[in-house]
Amino acid sequence: MLKKTYLLTLLLFAFTAGYVFYYLCYTLPKDLKKYEEALKKAPEKTLPAPSSQQALHVRKEIWHTQGHQRLHYLIESDTSTFWITSSSKKLHVQEVMTPVVCMIQERLNDNPSPTQELKILQAAQGIYDFTKRSFSTQDVQLSFYTLPGSQLPDTLPIEPAHFQGSAHNACFTLTSQGPSFHAEKFKAYLSHLDPL
Repeated sequence: MLKKTYLLTLLLFAFTAGYVFYYLCYTLPKDLKKYEEALKKAPEKTLPAPSSQQALHVRKEIWHTQGHQRLHYLIESDTSTFWITSSSKKLHVQEVMTPVVCMIQERLNDNPSPTQELKILQAAQGIYDFTKRSFSTQDVQLSFYTLPGSQLPDTLPIEPAHFQGSAHNACFTLTSQGPSFHAEKFKAYLSHLDPL
């Protein structure tokens, strides 16, 4: 009798354990349907909020070689806000600079004494995009100079520019071949004359 009870208890325990194991491991079609409905109602993955940092008296220097010359780009700003945002699987890193002055050495000349050809951009705001390696401005004033020496000046030149003008947009992008400059809707002036 004890053997029969023991065997019946063991059989009942095995059946219960098998039943529980089956329902823990096997997904019922109605459960799968409920899960899919809940997944559709769940909000999309939320991205972290943008991060920012502010700085005063910002100075960015970019050096690049063109042929045998080492040319210098300088971007200066009174204030800047550094932004990091994310979308999908990418980070976007930008620095918004206000107001901004950008000095660009276009060429160095050695004959008979060292001179440099300089382009100067001035705008109320400029954006340096670290992700795209580009700098862009809107409503920008451009001035073109030939100055003595091979170093960028510490301050804006007081000499009159060869020519100057304004552009709706101006940007440069750093590529493996060197910086690429582009200005849209550029209006040039020669020595304070009427627009060309």
